[in-house]
Amino acid sequence: SPGWPISNSSIPLQKRRRRIFASRWIYVLHQLKLGHSILMSDADNIFVRYVDTATFEKSDTDVIHAYCWNFPVRFLSMGFIVCGGTMWLRGDGGVNGPAVKYVESILEQCKWDGLSKLREGDYTNHSIHQLPNLITTAALCDDQQVMNSKFFSNTLNYI
Repeated sequence: SPGWPISNSSIPLQKRRRRIFASRWIYVLHQLKLGHSILMSDADNIFVRYVDTATFEKSDTDVIHAYCWNFPVRFLSMGFIVCGGTMWLRGDGGVNGPAVKYVESILEQCKWDGLSKLREGDYTNHSIHQLPNLITTAALCDDQQVMNSKFFSNTLNYI
């Protein structure tokens, strides 16, 4: 699509990376609203043990994050840092389920201007690619910073 971050060398590299990260959240939100659970992993993650996905499906937890080593550094005082690249999101909570609300809150904090359209939409008949400004406004956001700030500021309940 026009404006896809990789092909536009006039955009600084860091912004192009953030556009990729932002676009995945829009896709994840769309899939959750369709009722699909998501197991998401960055390509560079290292898995140190096997966990059957049925474990996640059987749990009562709606969002499960992996721990991160040390980025963003400003959140180290929290005692843990959540990883934006490895997580489980439960999709059977409906269009207003807890995982959906979590992802919407990330996109809202990132100021994605397509969120209201997706909230109003018929999720079964719309292609994610038809949504407005797929990778524009949310691309200015660092999702890892946003997720950790939600835990750090206690705007989320977690166990």
